[in-house]
Amino acid sequence: MSDAKHTVAERFLEAATARPDHPALVFPDVTFTYGNLRDLAATFALRFTEAGLDRSKTLRIVSEDPAVALPALLAAALLGVPVSTGPGEEAGAQVAIVTRALPAEMPQILVDLSFSPANFDQERKTEAWMSRSADANEPWFHSPSPSEAGPGPVFGLSQAEIVARTDAVASILSGDAARLAVLFPPASYHGLTRRLAALLAGGTVLELPASQLPDARGVTGVCAPVTAASFLASAGMPEGPVCELAGLRLSRDETASLLRGFRQVSLVLDLAETGPVLVTTAANAPGGVETAQTLLQTVEIVDSSGAPAMIGRLRIGDADCAIRPGIVARRIDDALELLGPATGTDALKVEDRVLDAAVIDALIASTEGVVAAVAFANPKPGHDDLLALVIFEEGVNRYQVVARAEQACRDALGAAAVPARMRPISEIPLRADGAPDRAACAEMILRAAGEPAANTARAPHA
Repeated sequence: MSDAKHTVAERFLEAATARPDHPALVFPDVTFTYGNLRDLAATFALRFTEAGLDRSKTLRIVSEDPAVALPALLAAALLGVPVSTGPGEEAGAQVAIVTRALPAEMPQILVDLSFSPANFDQERKTEAWMSRSADANEPWFHSPSPSEAGPGPVFGLSQAEIVARTDAVASILSGDAARLAVLFPPASYHGLTRRLAALLAGGTVLELPASQLPDARGVTGVCAPVTAASFLASAGMPEGPVCELAGLRLSRDETASLLRGFRQVSLVLDLAETGPVLVTTAANAPGGVETAQTLLQTVEIVDSSGAPAMIGRLRIGDADCAIRPGIVARRIDDALELLGPATGTDALKVEDRVLDAAVIDALIASTEGVVAAVAFANPKPGHDDLLALVIFEEGVNRYQVVARAEQACRDALGAAAVPARMRPISEIPLRADGAPDRAACAEMILRAAGEPAANTARAPHA
């Protein structure tokens, strides 16, 4: 068996033993201390054992109540029972932990008053924590990687990797002084892992609605979707906490807007890697917004053959990063930018796939001999492919440049992302906001072919 000090259960027990009276979960009307949470997790572990839940089954957490989801997660860590946050293809029978009856084709453990720690004597609860049998290195936390078409491939993290992630983002969480507000649902990947990270660091999780946070005192950090973070920035966070986002895109203007309400904005890439964490932080500086990156291991961008590339998939350490389908990375100076998934006019539907036009633009533009490029859906009736307008450098062999650009698109996103034709152009049409005007590009193609402009219904769409 692996060293138990690297398990989630052991790390939490250390925090609970050191400060049993320290607030762990703070709701508007009640506070759970670390001692309360430790006893509740032990109670869940005893009940799970009595219900026949063992390491051959998978516990699926679907509860929307953090006071249920977190002790259930800790109990599973204690027993070494695999956990799932979605209906992925995990091995073993699934058992759902729910707060109410849900239509499902799997066994369910309903939470009721009999789960109260008061119904289990202290000796049994202490025995539960002493009899932990988890292996730190076995796959434990399973979650499906979301994609445009729904849940994607399932990835699994060991308890040791979860603990390593907690250590990697310790600077964001402020350690045991953290008062972290998490606005993701407790049964989601980000909701569970961020709450767990704060608890393993000995901090406090604030279970308060977003509308109450501007008036809350002592908030050191906020973990939220971009929309919720934007609301808080506009509402004003008087103490200027750190903001951590679970998003793959954030423009410089969006970052600057968020920094009006937060002293630091961090984007953590940890959705589906094999363990390491990549943190990009932004803060206000005298000359404007200043960004920096923290890497747990070496991060490379490689093409389909594994060779270094300017645009391609991420490799962290010796393992490929299983980021959401259709998402690639681009190197800009010494930083990395994740591109995708597409929204609005950047989303191109080709052969039943949704591709990010901005990624294809970047792949073509990064090809030697190209100044700039814009990709768009072929507007001609009956066509289900892509076209591109390209500004070439003077004096280059355009046939060779196009061949290299096609290969770059194929390596990064597959054959569907290769434009059927790349036409030269001297200037790319732009919208008022400076982004490529893909609809105007489509109209140019129709005019050149003598087609009526009304046929632009095949313009980019989500």
